[in-house]
Amino acid sequence: MLKCYARFLARLLTGVLLCSLCGPAFAITVPEALQFRLEREVAEPEPISLDVRSLPQAVATFYAERAYAPAWDEGRYALLLKSLDDLSGDGLNPADYGLAHLRALAAATAPEVIAEREIDATRACLLALLHLYRGKVDPTTLDTHWNFPPRKIDPVQALHEVAVAVRENRIEELFDRARPVWGYYDRLRIALSQLRKIEAAGGWPELPAGPTLKPGMSDPRVPLLRR
Repeated sequence: MLKCYARFLARLLTGVLLCSLCGPAFAITVPEALQFRLEREVAEPEPISLDVRSLPQAVATFYAERAYAPAWDEGRYALLLKSLDDLSGDGLNPADYGLAHLRALAAATAPEVIAEREIDATRACLLALLHLYRGKVDPTTLDTHWNFPPRKIDPVQALHEVAVAVRENRIEELFDRARPVWGYYDRLRIALSQLRKIEAAGGWPELPAGPTLKPGMSDPRVPLLRR
């Protein structure tokens, strides 16, 4: 960490001197901006974990293994934004992953802002994958009798798979692999989509006012209720 700050300050001082002599503004590269912001997050020799609390360390490790090279070029970034937007089909809220903020950063050109976009995009990606793979809510907080263990994650293998998928532009496939593989999950997604189409078309028709319907009654509202 001290070496990182020393390198950054040395470059900053050099830039100030050059600026005073030649005039042009001093700027750092995107990898340098990423390294300066993330190097202190890489915890050594502690083993990396992968959960919501440890996301900063996971993001830092992701970039450290890339020598702090940017990960999200224009094509990959577009795939990530689409995958985050598609989370609404899983009952998740894309806003929870900063989708609007990421869209606002799409046209960034300054190295410091690109570094911010990189960090936020990778964090959003990892958080979304965690929620797809293990669920967003800890069920033990809702039911003390819950006795199903959460799905286990090998953090090293998981980060490796993310890195490979990003490198090979397989972002959508990465999200699909994180989803539950049980058939009823797909059926639930289809049902949610159908309900949202009904909602978009104005919702269910309302029953006209009248006496409370009870089993065995005849009433002109029954066919409407049946539909």
